[in-house]
Amino acid sequence: LALMQPDVLAALTAEQRVELRGVFEREQQMELLYRQAKFAEALQLAEQVLELHRRILPDGHPRLAVSLSSVATLHQ
Repeated sequence: LALMQPDVLAALTAEQRVELRGVFEREQQMELLYRQAKFAEALQLAEQVLELHRRILPDGHPRLAVSLSSVATLHQ
C-alpha cells in the first residue's frame, strides 16, 4: 500500500484497504506463475486483480492500466 497515492488511500474504506492488500498478494503470485510459465493460472489471477482494481480504485488510476496490460500480456 505504500506505493499508492495518499489521496487514493485516504478515500478507501478499511475494508477496501484490506482488499487492496489481497490484490498486491495476488499480483505477486501472478508474477511468480508467469515466471514458471503457468500462463493459464497467471491469467486467472490477472483477471481477478483487474476486477478488484476496477471495483476499488477510481477511474483512470494508473494501477488499472497496469492490470489491463497484465491481462493483455497473458492473452498473447
